[in-house]
Amino acid sequence: MPERFREVVREITFEQEARFLLGGDREADAFVEGAEFILARDPEAGFLIGGDPPLWFMPMAPIEEQQVSLFYTFDERTVFLMGLRLIYPPMPPPMAP
Repeated sequence: MPERFREVVREITFEQEARFLLGGDREADAFVEGAEFILARDPEAGFLIGGDPPLWFMPMAPIEEQQVSLFYTFDERTVFLMGLRLIYPPMPPPMAP
């Protein structure tokens, strides 16, 4: 466990996307607080996408049956929440019999 937790910063784009998806500040805060708690302690808890700086994502709870992922990057001191997006399943729906 790290001696000092990282600061979590919500970028403007992240805030806008969270409000759009969740309908308000209070709802967005409640939805994201668990992820902030985890990422402040272990930012490698998500999955690395790549890039420079490296971009990571963390799957979140579904919203209206659509999968949501939180996108972020981090350094030694700070986790930057970059975006919150609906991720659609890559498989087509099952065919009717």
